[in-house]
Amino acid sequence: MNTLESLASEYRALTEGCGLVDRAGRGRLALTGEDRRTFLHGQITNDIEGLEPGHGRYAALLTHKGKMLTDLRVLDLGDSLLLSCERAGLQELFNMIRRYKLGSDVEVHKRTLEMDELFTFVGATKSPRISSRSSREVRAESSRARSARSARRK
Repeated sequence: MNTLESLASEYRALTEGCGLVDRAGRGRLALTGEDRRTFLHGQITNDIEGLEPGHGRYAALLTHKGKMLTDLRVLDLGDSLLLSCERAGLQELFNMIRRYKLGSDVEVHKRTLEMDELFTFVGATKSPRISSRSSREVRAESSRARSARSARRK
């Protein structure tokens, strides 16, 4: 199976069933402080104030003229908000928080190196086989898949 067929097969699996997407390559920041929700709600494109602990939202960071700087996922961890974006947009996100947090009870923490594993369930149905697996099994399979993809690219 060539790379294009493999990608098509993976896409079909995610859109017609469900699967795990490895997000380990993304950059991550955490926001803490009493004003974290209100502050972030005013800076990105989605409703963060209504976000409940254990849930996440997709959003974008824009310039004042509406140019997209990066897209991100926000996960409410209860005592903090975890922000995950492509590494190319991480510095823009970090700079925005540092620049505009003046007067707000908000602290930003770098989490990319501390949280090296992040997975997303994608799809219309959740497979019992996937949801019952241990995180160790998922990490091992993800590592094998990354190695196989690297080998195919060479």
